[in-house]
Amino acid sequence: DNNPRRIFIAGGFADVTKERCVVLAEEAIPVEELKADKLEKQLADLSEDLATAVEAVDKARIRNSINVVQAKLAAAA
Repeated sequence: DNNPRRIFIAGGFADVTKERCVVLAEEAIPVEELKADKLEKQLADLSEDLATAVEAVDKARIRNSINVVQAKLAAAA
C-alpha cells in the first residue's frame, strides 16, 4: 500500500529506489512500538552498567548500546 511507515533501524543499511525499499538491519522496530518509559529504564540500567564496567571492550559495548537507546528515544519523540 502507499501508507508510509516509520521504522527505527539500527546496525544496517537501506537501499531505496523508486519502486521499493530493501532494508538489511540488525534491529528494525516500528516507531509506534518504541515506549519512552521502557527506553528511559534501559538507559538508566546501561548508565549503571557503564559506571561499574572495568574492561575497555565492555565500556565500548555499553556506550554503543546507550547511543542506540538514545536514538530510539529521539525517534519516539
